[in-house]
Parts: sequence; structure tokens; C-alpha cells
Amino acid sequence: MRDHIRSECRSIYSKHLLVIHHEFFNHLDDELFSLSDKAENSALQTVYFEAMRFIRKDRGGIENNLQEIVLKQFDEFWNGCRDAAAQTSPAEYDEDNFSLIEYDVLEEDLAVTTMIDKMNQRLHAELYGLNRRFAALLGQMEICGELNPVGPYRICHCFAQVIKPLLLDLEIKLLIYKFYDKFASSRLDIVYKEINAALVKEQILPKLTRNFRLPQAAAVSARPTNNAFAEANSSVVVVDDEIAHGIDSQAEFQAFQKLQSMLDAWRVRNGFSAFSGTGIVGQPGNPVHQTDDVLNVLTRLQVDQIEPGIHPSRGLKLYLSNELRSLVPGNEERPLAAPDEDIIDMVGMIFDFILDDEHLPDAVKALIGRLQIPVIKVAILEKGFFSRRSHPARELLNKMAKAGSRLDAKSVVRSPLVAELASIVDAVLTTFDHQIDIFSQALERLNVFLEKDRQRTRLIEDRTRQVIESKEQLEIAKSKIGYALIRCIQGKELPVFLRSFLNDAWKHVMLLAYLRKEKSITEWEGALGVVTRLIWTITPVDDIEAKRKILQEIPQLLKDICIGLENISFDPHKTSVFFKHLETCQMRALNESRGDAEAVAANEKSSPLFSVKSKTEPPDTMVSKSDRSLAAQIDALIAGMSKVDDSLFSDLEKGIERDSGPTDQEKIAAAESGPEKPENDREDEYSKRARTIEVGQWLSFKDEQGETAKAKLSWKSPVTARYIFVNTKGAKFAEKSLDELAQQMRNGSAILIEDQKIPAMDRAVAAMMRTLENVGNKPRACVEEQLV
Repeated sequence: MRDHIRSECRSIYSKHLLVIHHEFFNHLDDELFSLSDKAENSALQTVYFEAMRFIRKDRGGIENNLQEIVLKQFDEFWNGCRDAAAQTSPAEYDEDNFSLIEYDVLEEDLAVTTMIDKMNQRLHAELYGLNRRFAALLGQMEICGELNPVGPYRICHCFAQVIKPLLLDLEIKLLIYKFYDKFASSRLDIVYKEINAALVKEQILPKLTRNFRLPQAAAVSARPTNNAFAEANSSVVVVDDEIAHGIDSQAEFQAFQKLQSMLDAWRVRNGFSAFSGTGIVGQPGNPVHQTDDVLNVLTRLQVDQIEPGIHPSRGLKLYLSNELRSLVPGNEERPLAAPDEDIIDMVGMIFDFILDDEHLPDAVKALIGRLQIPVIKVAILEKGFFSRRSHPARELLNKMAKAGSRLDAKSVVRSPLVAELASIVDAVLTTFDHQIDIFSQALERLNVFLEKDRQRTRLIEDRTRQVIESKEQLEIAKSKIGYALIRCIQGKELPVFLRSFLNDAWKHVMLLAYLRKEKSITEWEGALGVVTRLIWTITPVDDIEAKRKILQEIPQLLKDICIGLENISFDPHKTSVFFKHLETCQMRALNESRGDAEAVAANEKSSPLFSVKSKTEPPDTMVSKSDRSLAAQIDALIAGMSKVDDSLFSDLEKGIERDSGPTDQEKIAAAESGPEKPENDREDEYSKRARTIEVGQWLSFKDEQGETAKAKLSWKSPVTARYIFVNTKGAKFAEKSLDELAQQMRNGSAILIEDQKIPAMDRAVAAMMRTLENVGNKPRACVEEQLV
């Protein structure tokens, strides 16, 4: 990679950010002063004023810290630390207990996520070029936006890293994020353009082309035709979005006429007279009820739903006829106009299909059902409702059905989504007269709610997944540490005190070093090397030169052990006991030959430690006879070591009884062997289905009491094949093994919920047209019994 290009990009980035942040804090000071001046009460005024004073006092440090953090992560990206995003381990929680997640932290995270999403949308064009060109510099096809060292994700998280620790009220911090979003995004565009220009000048993808998506109409026409909606469309003209943007009223009316013809033919095939729903058969040229009068009665009915005393089984059309008769001189009986009655019948069929969806909870079905009368009014006012997929009323029903399909009987009870849907439905029922725009407003309101809820759920789900991943990574690390220890001591006769030390203390030092090895492999290699060096220094050898090397190694070994134990805050008392035993063992090894060691090995095996004499009186015969110089060095080393009371040895002997070898072997074997397979090594269809479930898919689980709950697969371990499911709030729902999930699918207590890629309204219209095309195929609630 060309370093001068990176340096130039860094210079541009640094220069602009320094100015942006300096101007931002000027702007923030002005905004807080203005808010303080306009505050409704003195308490609020004090809050703004104190925040302004606090930021003024610490502004220099804040700006310098922010610049330092931003440039540090820029440099780390180019130095190969692209995936090392520092994240704190979240606390574990469940859906009913969020006490372990601070509300303020969650709100701040949500504000930062929203800020990132908005910036990504506004700056999409320039970010696309930067992502591709930075990837080209690295020799990759592409990099994601979260890794872009100058992208909104990195900048906003750096900004939050500086703002979060400040001793400010949550409301003030949220205001700061809001101001930063508006201020910075308008200026980052210039930064990105300048960096892109610098890269183009260096011939880094100078002619970058993009693959734009096909327009919606073209995309629809290119869809496979083997779905229900496409099959239904073969028999009726459907106005798609490219016409609807027009809007081509003539095409919409032709589509509606085609639907009327299909409905007439269906009535005849099933033995129904046209316009039979009111009990009155209209004749050509005879008067009918005016559409405006029908709309007015429907408006009254939509507020009251149905008046007391009117039995629902009498039907909506009969109710309308009775109400409309009072508006006609002489109470003359008249039928509904053909288009109005057809619309009532067709909307009824559509709602029959939507409300028959087994994935929708009853509470959501009830809310959607309350919109049937407003939808009838919409279809009367705009015949394009049936043919225009992008109609706001259709999109509102689609969003309500899709959002509600993820709820179950339990989550519905306290669901904020259900409360929001009820509020939206009430707003439509109480305000909708003839203005179709009310559905656009309701749709926008629902979209805002769903987006905020999605972000909040994503944050909680991410934290849940991170907790589980961290736990598994820790278990795997422990297994690998155990495996490494086993390999070091395998086939060697070690004193019990040393095996206990490795298991009780040093394995924790190794674990800490292992978890840090991505940053410093030397620390891990050193911790593992201490085990080998320990064993080497207590192993008797015959060669005098080898004894000299062991003697020279001991001081540094003891120092390395002290440093490692200090890192894990190991008990100093136990450390002293260990060193006393190690001293005795090392001196014994230096004064013995390999033959002498083998001679006494049988006696030492039967004792948990050494004999009493070996603790206090290490032998000095062998070395002193063969090498007086080496013996003198040993004596000096012994004299320099701290003395330990003999009573400590008895305390240690009582506590040394554990050995973790077999457990660690089992763990590492399980971790490295991958997901378990059925005992017969042959998978049935349920095992295969469980194995192929993808992250993001939803399942319905039934407990022993017969209650069902829906959960999404959030994560599955590539090592142990553990499946983690979360509920609609993103909190952990269940953790299952592959075999457990397969067994539940086998006995029917776990059912995969197929993702409906076709919106509910499109499926409902297609189902209606299939009904109208087939002889003898009556809808569940036929035309004669259209209920509210």
C-alpha cells in the first residue's frame, strides 16, 4: 500500500475534523445559550446554563481528546487493526428485567445509532466511493461502512466515546448528539469529496461505476411468475407503481372493471343474484343510493363501529340499506350502487384472508379488523386501491400485519407495538372523512415507531449475542489452556504442589495472556513458556553444564512468575508457600543426578509433597563433591531466598488435591470436533432442517402447557452448534443445541415460521382473485354475510 496516499488522506481528514469540531462547539455554546434564554422555567434554564458552563470549562480537553481518538482509530485501520473495535461486555438480562442495562446508556446508544443511520443516508454517494477506494488500497473487493476509518460509524462512536463520560444530564447529551448530527453531516460531505478527489488523482478507481437498482416497475416485471400473485395477475389488469406515480386513472378504472366482471361471474356460478346483499335487486335505470350518502353513513359507522341493538349477523350492507332509507323521501327502498356494493364485497374478501392468518395474534387481528370500514371508504373514493400496490392504505395494512406477525399471545399483553397500533387505528377512525392523506400520515407515524423500535431491539439483541459469544469464547479459551497444560506435563512425574499451582493459579495467568494474545502474542508465549521452564528447573540432570544453565535460569523464572501472579492478584501468602516448595524442589534437582532421582521416585510418589527433611535440609552432597563452584552458587541462591515457616507446608498439603487434566481434555475435544451428529450418524429431515436454519428466521415454540411463543434465531455457534433465540424485544429467549432443536421440530413443539416475502395485501388480493376464478369456491364469509 502506498503510504503517501494514506498520509495525504489523514492530513485532509485531520485538518477538516479539527475545524468541524471547533466550529461545532461554538455552535453548541450558542444553542445552549439560546435554549437557556428561552427556557420555560428557572430549573430548566439552570440545566442549560450549567451544561454550557461545564462544556466551556472542559472544551479544550474535549476537543483534543476527540481529535486524538479519531486519528488513533484512523491509524489503527491502516495498521491492520480494522476489526479491533473496542466494545465493553454487556450485562445479561431478560425481557422483564432491564435493571442490568442502564436506561441512560441504552438511550445514548440509540441516539448514536440513529445519528449514524441518518449520516449514512445523507452521505451515501460519497461514502460509496470511499469504501470502494479504501478497499482497493487494501487489495480487497470492498469494505463495509462500519470499517471505513472516516465513515459516520467510526466518527460517531468516537464522538460518543468522548461525550458519554461527561457529567451531564441525559437530556443534554441527547441534545448534543442531535446538534452534532445536523452540524457534522452537512460538513462531512466536503471532507469525503476532497478525500475522494485525492484518491482519484492518485488513480485509485478514477472511473468508479455503480450498479443502480432497477426501477420498481421493472423489478416487479422481472420477478418469477411462479407465485400466487403473479398467477392471479394473469387474469386481471394490475396497475403497478410506474403507472400509479402518474397516476393513470383510466388504467385503474379498467382494472376495477375487470374485478367487477370477475365478481359478477363468481356470483352467477355460485347461484347468487347480483346485488343480493341488500335483499333488493336493482334494475337498470332505477334509482340507487348516492355514493356520498353511503360514505356519510360509513363515516358515522366507523366511529361507532355498529350501533347498539343492530345484530352483526344482519350484515353491513343490510345495515347500510336501512340507514340510507331514512334519507330517501318516503323511505323508498333502493339498492346500493353496483360499484359500491362490489367494493364492500371485495374488501370483505380481502379482510377475510388477512384475518385468517394463523401467525397474527387475535389482538392484532382485532385492530386490523376495525379498519375494514375506513378501507371500504378508501376503495370507494379511489378505485385504484385494488390495483395500486403503493397505495398508502394498502401499505399501512401491510406494515401492521407484518409487524404484528412477530408477536405471540404473551408478548401482546404489554407490547408497545400493540399500543401504538391501537392509537393509530383510533386516530384513523376518529379523523378520517374523505381525506386519503390520513393514511399517509398514519403510515409515516408507524414507520417512525417501527424504526425506533427496530434500533432499540437491535441494540439489545447485539448485547445479548455478545454476552453469549463472550461466554463461549471464554469456555473455548479455558479448554485450550487446559489442553496446552496437558501437553506440557504429559508423561512427566510432577510434584503435587506444582500440579496444584498450575491448575489453581497459573492457568488463570495463561487465560489472561491468551485473551490478550491478539494484541501481544509475546505475553501468551511467555506464560506458556513458564510451564516448560518450571518443569525443566525441577528435573534432575547429569550434565554439569546443564545444571549451570538451570541455575542461571531460576532468578528470571521466579521474576516472571511473580509478574504473572501479580497480574491476576494472586494471594501473596500462597505465592510464598509455592516459592518455598519450588526452592526445595529445584535445589533437590540440582543436587541429584537422574539416576538418584529415579531411585527415590517410588517413595516420593506416595507422599503428597516431599519428606520433612527435604523441606528444611536440602541435600548438598552430589554437587559439592563434583563442582565446588556450582555448589557455592547454589548455597548463595538458597541464602537469598525468603524463609517460610514449616507450618505453611501443612496448610498447603491440605488444599492440594485437584487436577483438571481430564476435564480440559474433554472440553477441547468437544470444541474442536465441531457440532455433534445423531448417534446413528444419519440425519433425518428434521435434523437437516434444524441444521440449515439461518440467522434471522423466526420459529414458534410450544411449551408443556400448550402456550406458544415466537422467537428469532439470533446466533448459532460455528464450534458447538448452540442456537441462541431472542424474543421480539431482542432479549434472550432460549439456548438450544442442534439435537434439542431437531427433536422439538420432530415432535411439533418447534415450527419454522416461513417468511412471507409478498406483502399481506398483495397475498389477500391474489387470494380474492383465485376465489373469483374458481367455480364453487366460496369465501369463508360469503357475500350474503358480510360482517363489520
